[in-house]
Amino acid sequence: MKKFLFFFLIVCLAPVAFAATPLKSSPRTERLEGALEEQLQQAAAAVQNASKEQEPFLQILQKSPRPVLPFFKYDGKISLVTMREFFASTPADGVRYVGTYGASTCIIVVIVSKKDGRVVSTGLAHIDATCLVNESGAFFGQSILEGDEADIYLLSSYGDEDTALRILKFISFYERDGRKFSYFVNLRGPEAVVINAQTGEVFEGCPIDCLDLSPQELTKRIDHTAMQIAFPSALKPSLPQVELYKRRFEESSDDEE
Repeated sequence: MKKFLFFFLIVCLAPVAFAATPLKSSPRTERLEGALEEQLQQAAAAVQNASKEQEPFLQILQKSPRPVLPFFKYDGKISLVTMREFFASTPADGVRYVGTYGASTCIIVVIVSKKDGRVVSTGLAHIDATCLVNESGAFFGQSILEGDEADIYLLSSYGDEDTALRILKFISFYERDGRKFSYFVNLRGPEAVVINAQTGEVFEGCPIDCLDLSPQELTKRIDHTAMQIAFPSALKPSLPQVELYKRRFEESSDDEE
């Protein structure tokens, strides 16, 4: 009986004794644990820094006024910008209306650049979530660089906040040259917009029957766009933009002659 009790006590107390005995880690395990702890600290610091970096752009999204846009009434043909395309012009180019539609989760960016209170350039882009905004300097540069201030609109019916933040972050690089930007944001607003490239007026709506395209041409444009956006890429010039580039080139060639 004594032997049995002795054996029973050994069995019961052994786990307690084992648990109370500190485990000794090997030098290799300690090095791995130290490296892991350092990586976790670096990751936490990176998240904190990213949050601080985004704070001013979040403030723009949350506190910028929501524009109340008048509805577009037919007063001339509209040059179409489709998804992941842009158009930028000056009043001297003679372009009047530029528009886009279908920005449900995409974001429409409108830029009205001014100098001494006068409109010197305008731009419109239709940006989806996988667009490479940081490689789309052609649009932002042509729309902004002419002026010393700009009105910037971010509009969508169900826009993605992350995409909006990427756009604002990229635009901020142009603000460093002393330009003054005024922001107007509504990511739960219009999915179709028209801009008067002569005056900088922005309208809600983009009636299909006002486009300077036939139904067949419109179908081709949409099909072409669908093929282009299969993979991430930068904004591309819209067909009206390409035509404008061509016209500018021809005019400059004539001047040289």
